[in-house]
Amino acid sequence: FDFSYRKATDLILLHKLMEEQFDFLPYSIQRHVVPNFYEEEINSIEFDPLNFKSLKVLYLSNMMETKGIKHLVDAATSFIKSDGSLELKCAGAFINDTCAKDNLKTYLSDKWCDDISYVGTVTGQEKLELLKWANILIIPSFYPTEAFPLCILEGMAAGCYVVVTDHNILSKVVDGDFGSIIKKQSTESIVKEF
Repeated sequence: FDFSYRKATDLILLHKLMEEQFDFLPYSIQRHVVPNFYEEEINSIEFDPLNFKSLKVLYLSNMMETKGIKHLVDAATSFIKSDGSLELKCAGAFINDTCAKDNLKTYLSDKWCDDISYVGTVTGQEKLELLKWANILIIPSFYPTEAFPLCILEGMAAGCYVVVTDHNILSKVVDGDFGSIIKKQSTESIVKEF
């Protein structure tokens, strides 16, 4: 990690607020902010207030322990067991991090059910349909170098209520009127938000 940064002459950031994450780097490394963006087709999703009659929760990120997927699935399971009603769809590729992806797959495979499902990696029309279906997008990340995930912009553009953790700049890009901020690594905080 440090080796790569020592060789860098320029750093591309997705948001100005990310600069503080890289304070440890020498000032000789030029920082450039290139705002994140989403595909224009998402603008075709029409906001439907009736879509909020039931909780339709979408997780749209890499399937990694540090992205909070275990806490999310445990929270959904707990919420459903306490007579809560929600449907959770998880989309993304399994990637190694602190928990080997095979261990994470095994852990989660015991949790999948009618109301909690894994839909795989999605792109294009399939992603558009998921965003249209959802009314809540949740990213309970504590990934050490979490930046400004594209899915947050996509969720907002699609009219989803966006839930993120108080981690890095995530809490600074989600407005209280259109989303909320929860504690990181907290299953209870997610259950309470549901």
